[in-house]
Amino acid sequence: MTGARSAATVSAASFAQARIMFLDELAAGAGGYHISRSFDLAGDLDLAALDRAVRECARRHESLRTCFAVVDGELKQVLTARLPAVPMVDLCDVLADADPAAAEQVIDGLVRREAATPFNLKRAPLLRVSVIRTAARQHVLTITLHHIIADARSLAVFLGEVGELYRAYHGGVEPGLAPPPLQYADYAAWQRRRFDGGELDRHAEYWQGQVAGLVELRLRPDRPLSRRRSARAEGHRVTVEPQLVDRLRRLGREENASLYMTLLAGFNVLLHRATGRDDIAVGSTASGRDRPELSGVIGIFINMLLLRTPVRAEDSLRAVLRRAATVCQDGFDHQEFPFERLVALRGGARDPERHPLFQTVFQMLGGPESTLEMSELRTRVRPLDRQTPVFDLLCTAAVESDGSLTVEWGYSTDVFQPDTVARLADCWLLVLRRLVDDPDGLVDGFPLPTLPDLADGPGVDGEAETVQTGTHPTTAPDPAAAPDPAVGPTEQKLAQLWGELLQREDIGRRDNFFILGGHSLLALAVLSRIDEDFGVKLPLHRFFEHRTLADLAADIDAAGAPRSRVGA
Repeated sequence: MTGARSAATVSAASFAQARIMFLDELAAGAGGYHISRSFDLAGDLDLAALDRAVRECARRHESLRTCFAVVDGELKQVLTARLPAVPMVDLCDVLADADPAAAEQVIDGLVRREAATPFNLKRAPLLRVSVIRTAARQHVLTITLHHIIADARSLAVFLGEVGELYRAYHGGVEPGLAPPPLQYADYAAWQRRRFDGGELDRHAEYWQGQVAGLVELRLRPDRPLSRRRSARAEGHRVTVEPQLVDRLRRLGREENASLYMTLLAGFNVLLHRATGRDDIAVGSTASGRDRPELSGVIGIFINMLLLRTPVRAEDSLRAVLRRAATVCQDGFDHQEFPFERLVALRGGARDPERHPLFQTVFQMLGGPESTLEMSELRTRVRPLDRQTPVFDLLCTAAVESDGSLTVEWGYSTDVFQPDTVARLADCWLLVLRRLVDDPDGLVDGFPLPTLPDLADGPGVDGEAETVQTGTHPTTAPDPAAAPDPAVGPTEQKLAQLWGELLQREDIGRRDNFFILGGHSLLALAVLSRIDEDFGVKLPLHRFFEHRTLADLAADIDAAGAPRSRVGA
């Protein structure tokens, strides 16, 4: 990987950026892909120094000045000269006579609104920093980045640099930060070259084996699911005491397993007991920063992994731990393969309301804590309970300074009631204790009296074979059957467009774009070309609702008279 590249302001997007762009479009910018952090600041704030520090950090890191556009059917990063400003809202007079509880409610509402306000991904910067003055020498600092330009490690880099820059400017000296050795666009170009050059093909074979015969694990919801999901989610937090964490670490070392692998083994046992399934497939995350030169780069490197582990009633808990360790080691050995490409390789139709392959995720945070040090100011992280329903269930474990673990069980309120998740979390703790007390005991050999029954969630059987499209099911086409030819000008021009993007000629009017080999990245390209070639802007969810060529053509005609340039 090298820092040398063209001075052009438009460059290739990474696979992860294309995934986030697709998901953000699908969610209509609902704010589910934001990284937010807020701090209480006590002391004399130098607002000019803070504003200068944020601007200088954005000058140093191109991601903080980047927006996105679809060019010739491909997502591109567009580097701009736009720098973020740091506005201040003064609430001193408003809060002067308010009681502390009411004042906190007002502040919390502003912080939450700032964290949830959508970004326009076509306009830089995709970073917001603002200050709320709540009293003399009291401020709240809010920071929000879109996930398409940053990950958790990026936030730590940003806060560390802003703190150092602030201290220098406030003290009247020039900062001594060395220039970043790489920019994120360098990484994205390097990743694309490796993929296009076939260097990642060895990973594709492994992942194709992992999805072969996969039936997605779906947990029974507490209420009937509507076709369109809301943006409501909540969290339930539990603590694993230091003594139990230490015992889990020791057991893991005996089996060459990390603490994460040991926690995941308990999670897999929990899901087996709750669903009766012997094939437990959950999602996880890999940092993507396995190269030292990437440690200080601001950008999105995280990749999603599918961890598929057999769990049977007659297995011992130790056997499940060993199997989970092997699955994790193999998965992380092949983490370079972009998840988006795995979804494309698997093929099949996509449900616009669900993340592909899994809706249950277990992850563990690592790396340095995101802290902010600003000269004589006292800073304190404000708790932000805002949850985003990207998955049905997202469990995130983090090691605390006292050796305990904090585990946040985030869940979609469209799917689960609070009591269900609380009971799941309590039963997981029981499984962990059983794991260290009797590792050679059977998976089904101990009681979990409060465990909810989550078996047989909707759409488990046959989903990959039949997907509802409009008012009729669309199934995989018979390769021996001749395609139903497109009729009418819109269908014919749309068929030509699909043929260009899918690189095939046998496009029929009842064909499903995704079953023909289309995927999320191409879906964005299709919508961009429909806008250019037909003069019609369609939201991404409509593309999923009208997956066949005939249905999509009818939608285009209904939206306005086509003004095609295809074939001109």
